[in-house]
Amino acid sequence: MHYPESRFCIRRVRLGKTSSLAKQLGEAGYSMEDVVGDSRSVAVEFPVDMGANIRSLDAVPMWEQLALAAFLQRHWSDNQVRQIVSVA
Repeated sequence: MHYPESRFCIRRVRLGKTSSLAKQLGEAGYSMEDVVGDSRSVAVEFPVDMGANIRSLDAVPMWEQLALAAFLQRHWSDNQVRQIVSVA
């Protein structure tokens, strides 16, 4: 869990090439690429706008990021929480 690195990003999802959803997304104009090492899958790209008021990684103080990681480790996760921390 971490804050987004920017307001905009591309989310990629793997689907089977024979999936009806993959066909519909291709027909709708979504960008698709073959998955290297898996000839039966494609990666579909979805452009994402996190929203105008999103706090990106560089806008959140390091101590707040570490507090979030500690909170998640204690109250949510049963294993190690991955955290990206900006120390600008």
